Amino acid sequence: WSVAEVKDWALKTFGSEAIAEKFEEEEIDGRILLTTSVQSSSAMERLGLVTLGKQGKFLEKINQLGAGPSAGTLCIYIH
Repeated sequence: WSVAEVKDWALKTFGSEAIAEKFEEEEIDGRILLTTSVQSSSAMERLGLVTLGKQGKFLEKINQLGAGPSAGTLCIYIH
C-alpha cells in the first residue's frame, strides 16, 4: 500500500485531514503501518492520535488489517 493509500485509510478511519496528513508527513506506507514501531504511544501521539479513544481505535483497526487474508485487505477499507 502506498503512502497515499494509507493517508486515505487514515482519513476514512479518523475523519481528520490533520491526522491523515501526519501519516503522509511521516511517510507511513502499508508495510510500516503494520509494524509495531507505529503502535507505541509516542509514535501514535506523533501521528496525532493523542486521545486514548483514537489510540484504541487505531490499534483495533491495525489488528483487523493484520488479521486479513492478504496485503490487499487495506484496499477493502479505503475503496
